[in-house]
Amino acid sequence: MLISYKPYTSSIRHVCLLDTRVTNHFYRINGLFDSIDKKYSGRNNSGHISVKRKRGTLSKKTVNVLTLKTLDNINGKIMQIQYDPNRSAFIALVRYMNGIYSYILAYNGIQVDDSIIRFKYIPEVLYNGSMSILATIPAGNIIYNVEKLPGLGGIFGKSAGTYCVFLKKTPSISTIKLPSKKVHACSSQCLASIGSVGNQDHQFMNIGKAGRNILIGHKPKVRGVAMNPVDHPHGGGEGKKSKPVCPKNSIGHRVKWNKTRK
Repeated sequence: MLISYKPYTSSIRHVCLLDTRVTNHFYRINGLFDSIDKKYSGRNNSGHISVKRKRGTLSKKTVNVLTLKTLDNINGKIMQIQYDPNRSAFIALVRYMNGIYSYILAYNGIQVDDSIIRFKYIPEVLYNGSMSILATIPAGNIIYNVEKLPGLGGIFGKSAGTYCVFLKKTPSISTIKLPSKKVHACSSQCLASIGSVGNQDHQFMNIGKAGRNILIGHKPKVRGVAMNPVDHPHGGGEGKKSKPVCPKNSIGHRVKWNKTRK
């Protein structure tokens, strides 16, 4: 769900943000979080900028650890739905019958007190959010948080509103269609969850101003023609150039550029 604001200032005129009131109060459990202390700002071990348009954030970050340990035929209950600032999807706190807590990606249509199951064999009823290996999931279902290799952790279908289509399977190899429409073959022992990732309205968000983007850790983008020749192949020259020009090398000399004529 999205919320908009009255345009008291021009910076919030087009702002459209997520309504985090649908999530529950933040409840921290020891062992399910990992902190990020270092802020590299796109620099390598020598201090040189290797990734452009990045900067350090102004606040300390913590990462919610999404556990993918195998639990055979055990039921769980959704305790809370929480907002995670480090990903586009919401996360859900699950308590299993043996007393173990873990985080999962919140699926579409999730509600507090819902039941999920991690199963080893095909159960009678498949709940959204249930997890198992691909060999036990019926082909034709939509899945998310799919592993690329057994034990590696979820790789495919983790962004808000995305899912993979389970096309077919064999005892050793399973075929899935990724959100990019690419068909991928992986092992049938890879873990996957049934359903699609929630928070489908994330794609309609509008940050509205550059200041909020900087707080996230993004720097403004500068055009190549506005730089010097040592900073970009399009740099240098007199005045503003809008049309394509021949690239330059690090010392400002033009690079040979062969135009193809029709």
